[in-house]
Amino acid sequence: MLRKLRNSNIIEKISDWFSLNNIITTSHYNYADTLEKYSELRAYNDISDKTLSRRRITTKIPIEYSPFIQFGEHLRKIKKVMPKRTHLASFHTRGLSRKVLLYRVKIAGQNVKIEMHFYKNRLFFFKYIFSYAKPSERKELIKLLSKKYQIPNLDLSVHSIFDHNQNSIYVEDYTEFTLSYTETKNDFFNQLEEIKLHDHRQMVASYNLKAQTLFSSL
Repeated sequence: MLRKLRNSNIIEKISDWFSLNNIITTSHYNYADTLEKYSELRAYNDISDKTLSRRRITTKIPIEYSPFIQFGEHLRKIKKVMPKRTHLASFHTRGLSRKVLLYRVKIAGQNVKIEMHFYKNRLFFFKYIFSYAKPSERKELIKLLSKKYQIPNLDLSVHSIFDHNQNSIYVEDYTEFTLSYTETKNDFFNQLEEIKLHDHRQMVASYNLKAQTLFSSL
């Protein structure tokens, strides 16, 4: 049985969020709809675009889930060391098979969802979703992130943090506050780019064919 949290202050506990002793799973719900957007590859195109379109900040600190859960870890290992999952979804689109683990946990009394995405059963993307963090807590989370990765206190709504392996973090502060961690050099994104280029070539060829047909009919 996982140890209950000793303190309800999210800012104090979130500084140690990577310790599995400091999170507890909550009641199970049906979160299939939450992950349904990942059935389409456009969701991952959005992740890539958001990561690469922002200004770049570099950090010397490795970007990882924890020292013992890093990008590239096998799904089997993560299922063993993480708390019991809330939901597991599998998707296969245009030759790209993905699995997504969803955890609904409490960190310092705060409900947090954690998504962990796998390609070829290897971790390549994960995301923290704080649905109920207060504005003051969100500001403190950004300060904490800046402190952890030893970067200037900049506007992280327009910056992405990159480490020497080109792993990246970007922040979104909308209805929900989210932290997204991406292994940008993972082969999944290479394959995704190939699909985008193929679709673009197909679109251009189709346009040219229609233009030629129209021209010949004049």
